[in-house]
Amino acid sequence: MSHLFACDTCDTVDLDELSPLPQPCPSGKWLCTCCMSRPWHNQFPQEKYDPEKHLVVNRPSGIGLG
Repeated sequence: MSHLFACDTCDTVDLDELSPLPQPCPSGKWLCTCCMSRPWHNQFPQEKYDPEKHLVVNRPSGIGLG
């Protein structure tokens, strides 16, 4: 199962299964593809985390699930 996360360095939303390393990284941080010095994968547009729009595993969200 894949999960969206917000990068701990640049706040970009990414998908863990598209990351070149397991998430969180060995450092304990969640890092997007670009912050791992890789080109963006272009599976979806690069977008900054917005708690009203994104449900990510490593940040609080304003999205109601009930």
